Amino acid sequence: MGGITHRKPPGTALGHRRHTVTVLPPPAQQPPPACPPGLLKATRDRWDAFWDSSVAAVVDHDADLPRLHRWIRATDEYDRVAKVCRQARIVRGSMGQPVLNPLFAYLAQLEQQIRSAETEFGMTPMSRIRLGIALNAARRGAGDGSSPAAPASDPDRRRRLLSGGTG
Repeated sequence: MGGITHRKPPGTALGHRRHTVTVLPPPAQQPPPACPPGLLKATRDRWDAFWDSSVAAVVDHDADLPRLHRWIRATDEYDRVAKVCRQARIVRGSMGQPVLNPLFAYLAQLEQQIRSAETEFGMTPMSRIRLGIALNAARRGAGDGSSPAAPASDPDRRRRLLSGGTG
């Protein structure tokens, strides 16, 4: 007697084996939110760059904005603390001995917070792949779907998308 196989027929695989891409419906068109006050210029530029990126097209302002505010504040704090650490890598310890600046441990904590947010919001190529978000399809959905989205380097892309253009 031959061995019994318990394979499912083709096309009936379940769960992770489907290898499908989630296409999100286009979000309600909203202008990008203002950057939180009191941040460095480099941080404000980072905020603007995020909202100009393709992943911002799928951000839900009501649900995601508090987390994005924490992310941008963490990046601002990281930049400020990193500057101090660059100026004083070695400091005096409690017994007068040279020790590595303890702020480096704080930098590591901030970096973990930033990395977590970047992964959650698809800010790296691998995180976009892991999220399985078809960003191009989501961007096309913001227009009439008949033409591909504009490249991310187009500075007026967001304005055209928000005004109902096709990208």
